[in-house]
Amino acid sequence: MKKTSLAGLSAIPKKHANAPQQPSRHIYDVIVVGMQPGGMLAAALLAKRGLTVLQIDPLGHAPFYEHGGTLFPLGPCLVPSLRVLPRVEQALYELGVNLDLSRLQEGEGHALQFLLPGARFDHAIDDNELRQEIERAFPKGTDAVAGFLDKATRAAEESHAFFGAAMPFPPLGFWDRFRLRHAVKALCPPALSEADLVALDESPQSKPSPEADAIREALFSLAGFLTAFDEDNELGHKRALSHLLRGAHAFAGGELGLSAQLGQRMLDLGSDVLGCPGHVTPVSEFTFSFSKIEGLSLQGSVSPLRAKYFLCAMDAQDFAGLLPDKKAARLRRFAAPLKTTRVGLTINLLVRASGLPLGLQERAVFLSAKYREAGPILIETTPAQTAKGDEAADQRVLTITARLEREALDEPDKIKVAAEQLERAVIDEVCPFLDRHILARSLPMFAAGQGQQAVCVGFARPAKSFLGLMGLPQRTCFKNLFLANRQVLPGLGLEGELIAGIRLAEFIHRKLRKHDPLK
Repeated sequence: MKKTSLAGLSAIPKKHANAPQQPSRHIYDVIVVGMQPGGMLAAALLAKRGLTVLQIDPLGHAPFYEHGGTLFPLGPCLVPSLRVLPRVEQALYELGVNLDLSRLQEGEGHALQFLLPGARFDHAIDDNELRQEIERAFPKGTDAVAGFLDKATRAAEESHAFFGAAMPFPPLGFWDRFRLRHAVKALCPPALSEADLVALDESPQSKPSPEADAIREALFSLAGFLTAFDEDNELGHKRALSHLLRGAHAFAGGELGLSAQLGQRMLDLGSDVLGCPGHVTPVSEFTFSFSKIEGLSLQGSVSPLRAKYFLCAMDAQDFAGLLPDKKAARLRRFAAPLKTTRVGLTINLLVRASGLPLGLQERAVFLSAKYREAGPILIETTPAQTAKGDEAADQRVLTITARLEREALDEPDKIKVAAEQLERAVIDEVCPFLDRHILARSLPMFAAGQGQQAVCVGFARPAKSFLGLMGLPQRTCFKNLFLANRQVLPGLGLEGELIAGIRLAEFIHRKLRKHDPLK
């Protein structure tokens, strides 16, 4: 098994850990509340363009949590390569962090393994290595599997022109939607298709292949870990899977680890980032003027903080919990059309490295024959790290994640039962004899604290969803509050969240260049 460098595990930069605990001023152009990547990217871009930005996190989100003296990940670290997201790559280039983030991500390796009933397949980036692995794993269906993977890898190219262009996407109003509908017809015809997912590689000339069907099922089982719309999301699934097959497969700390790196860039640009990931910045109250947020007050601070615009970089329902009752009810009604259907259940096991199978890669997708109701299970192996930042010798953290129905996790007893079944399925079918090598168990739902966000969330697509990708509008029920979170473009996963942040940064920068934020 390849040993991952601990340099990539540093999801909380050293400078970020020494961030100030108090704001440097009382009036800002923009205040970002939360720590999801879309809002952090928007904040960094606005800081780069000369605006004054403050970022706070009232819930203390963090990529890792400490339990029993060991740092455990909150959820999966599976993240497609940032290099292959065209519009995101442009934004990171503007910030001057594209190379640094790519090095951090690629240091985590490209290993991606599929553990199928009766078969094991290791996906490789190199074409020659991939061909050899296909011939080994599927000797009778080599050409069919190779053809399917080639088409799946190139699937994002047909819509790159649309997602890489400077379009008003996601739309912020009627005229944006009008312009986008014409652009979709010209640049992204597949977006209008209603074909089923399996149409990705089917044609009148294709021949049925059990091997291709098996790898197709395993590949599409990954879609739930990459996007938040499970059904009727052909365009989003194709893009997310295509990006994953093209590049790096992990980022230390996952999406929140990426947020921490963007927060470090904000500090370098002179903006205020209070505390660091995992540090709670309590908000005592929000003040309103009719349907407009006037400002917010931090606990222990006398003077309120004012801004022209506020960005929600957390789930809208969590943000509503910070507001007065009537305002909170109004925001919850706004977010009601996007209903949560599935939630990721994560189990962290601290194990001896010698107890892991030699053939198990750093990231594996496992389809259990005994625990079918859990669906695909994502297994990740990372070096064990103590709370002081030291590497624990001959120890690894085995992170197991499955996406279950929300109702199956609404009570502590149900969570414990599901976790036991999930752990037993992995030990029985993937890691036999691991029981004697387990040093500690940790469930983030219990051990990570109250404020941590849910991972691998699935949403039911709203009736009115632009291109079948949009969840909630970026314009909220309050005039100067905008969403820059995972609920805006859940059908595109991380790419959609970052695109939403880029779009919002462009909109706010254009507005504040024309108006004095103090008026």
